[in-house]
Amino acid sequence: MKGFLSLLLLFLISAPGNASRRAPVPVRGRISTLTSGATPVGVAAPSLSAILTEFGSLSQITPVFHLMPTVSPSLRRAPVNGADVHPDRRRNFSLPVTVGLENGLDELRGVGILAVDLKDSTRLYREEGVQRGYETGQAYLQFAGQTARKHGGRIVRHMGDGYLFLFPDVARAFDAGIEVQSSMQSVRDLVPGRDLAFHVSVHRGRVIVHRRGEGLDAYGQSLEQALSYSDRSDGDDVVLDKNVAKAAGIQRRLKGLPQMKEGGLVRVFPALDPEFRKPIPGLQREMTLDRIVTRATMFAFLKDWASTYDDFGRRNSYASIRAYQDYVRRIVSNNGGLVVKTEGEGVMMSFISPADALRAAAEIQRELEALKRAAPLGDRMEIQIGVSYGRVVREQTLDGIDFFGNTVNAAARLMKRSRGGDIVVSRRLALDAEAARIIQEASGEKALLTLKGFGAPVNSFRIEPESIKTERSYEGLYERLAKSVRDTLKAIARLRERGDYD
Repeated sequence: MKGFLSLLLLFLISAPGNASRRAPVPVRGRISTLTSGATPVGVAAPSLSAILTEFGSLSQITPVFHLMPTVSPSLRRAPVNGADVHPDRRRNFSLPVTVGLENGLDELRGVGILAVDLKDSTRLYREEGVQRGYETGQAYLQFAGQTARKHGGRIVRHMGDGYLFLFPDVARAFDAGIEVQSSMQSVRDLVPGRDLAFHVSVHRGRVIVHRRGEGLDAYGQSLEQALSYSDRSDGDDVVLDKNVAKAAGIQRRLKGLPQMKEGGLVRVFPALDPEFRKPIPGLQREMTLDRIVTRATMFAFLKDWASTYDDFGRRNSYASIRAYQDYVRRIVSNNGGLVVKTEGEGVMMSFISPADALRAAAEIQRELEALKRAAPLGDRMEIQIGVSYGRVVREQTLDGIDFFGNTVNAAARLMKRSRGGDIVVSRRLALDAEAARIIQEASGEKALLTLKGFGAPVNSFRIEPESIKTERSYEGLYERLAKSVRDTLKAIARLRERGDYD
């Protein structure tokens, strides 16, 4: 009886009606090097739009969580064909699942965007080796993450050797970018190894944020514009649109800083701050397992997609992106692969077997008609694919998994050399006997490609996907993708009803 009364008292105290009578319980968050925003199993993350618009610094917020049903790990991560869980996922069962897209979708308006990308990372891995290069690069990225969080930023995309951050406004994004660049010399003094630099850019705009079990992902032309601006950075500056600077009221922040105007862009050169001597946690991350493994890495990307957000509307563009990501996940899972992360219209995948990677790439290109029929902007979908094979550093935390190294960089660069509809692969895949047989029997052409950051041209193959034989059938794929599109459009309609989307 006494135990029953204790349980009853606990229920009354924790009931929703009594929420205002008790102090909020602070929740310690983690931001991993893979992604951010992961929340404990059984709870849903707080609305990011409310956080970004109502609060200054995300690190000082006490989130209010809503209960969600706990999902069995076996259901949460089981591949669609019922095969064994991919070995790189077996330690990852603590990740939560977003139950219902409505709980995981927000549109944020007028947010600040900061893009930070490590300069010459390919050269770093080549000169210092995979492990040492990874350790050096991660120390720099940890510093960039610390600085962004101090100014109220949050990681929404990890781009291999770079980050995309969102801020409540562009002024804070600009301040964070200036502090990153002005502190670089001191960071170089603190971190052993090669002296590194960052490409940094700042932008502002509307962003769609999807909160998933793996963390956050963000979509929108504003993000792609920020990334294109970072490509214009030389490594000691901050690049931004001059109209954004004027509209955002940060013109006064530019005074006294050396500048160079190029067309519609402004390049700002912050003075180095010799007084910066803050400690950098570097590689001391919670429950991290780093080790070198051999993997086939594949990148898939929707060709010339960024303009669709403005040309055809964010609603149709986002629904098409979600269907595309579901489409890739199904095929990759059926071929024993792992979707490491999604970056808007880009997807990074990892395979133990390079032969499986080749078969998955072929099916992604061959089954595209089902996706084109299901997606609102399907007729504009053309996929670029690049695949490489070799040693990578695998980093795994409770929040997720990622891979680093020149094998990853090579796959990303090969993908950019794809014409769309083909598969561009490194000759290193032929080190595997089964993959070598597939390449030998396939139709295509040899290519000697010059890739950014690589000292010598890379021997590659450009393969026609129809020439790779596979035995899998994808009956019902169109119906599943069409349902995904309908669910996404319904979720956006609910946001419109609440006034959170237009």
